[in-house]
Amino acid sequence: MKSDFFSVLKMSVISTLFMYVLALYKFNFDFKKVSLLVTLKWFPLIFVLLLFCFYLGKSMKGKYRE
Repeated sequence: MKSDFFSVLKMSVISTLFMYVLALYKFNFDFKKVSLLVTLKWFPLIFVLLLFCFYLGKSMKGKYRE
């Protein structure tokens, strides 16, 4: 259970960083135009969605295993 939480947390951080890099790429890596705080605003939503998807996949894997 504890390692599941940390894997979801790690994936959330990686997704948020990837979103920040994509925003930087869109604005030609101009750090003045892309705010890290605006990107971090989406972290709780990403975390909850990944947590939901992780446990949904885990419960479906157990249900359909033959």
